Amino acid sequence: MSEEEAYPDEFEDLSEEEKEDYQIKKSDGIIVCGKVENEFSSLEMYIYEKEKFNLYVHHEVELSSFPLCLEFIGCQFKD
Repeated sequence: MSEEEAYPDEFEDLSEEEKEDYQIKKSDGIIVCGKVENEFSSLEMYIYEKEKFNLYVHHEVELSSFPLCLEFIGCQFKD
C-alpha cells in the first residue's frame, strides 16, 4: 500500500506526526467498551500506549440501540 493510499482524503492536510496518532501499533493495547447514558448508546475503542502510560478514546461509534453484550474474542499478551 502506498503512502497516498494509507489515509483517506480528509487526512491529506495532516502532518506526519498527526497521521501517526491515527495508527494502532503492535505494542498498543485495545479496550472496547459498550456505553449507555440516558437514551444514548455507543461503542468506545480505547488505546493504551504502554510506553507512555497513556489511555485514550480512539473511536466512538453511536449505536442505534442498546448494546446487549460484548464478547471476548481472544488475544495474545506479550511483555
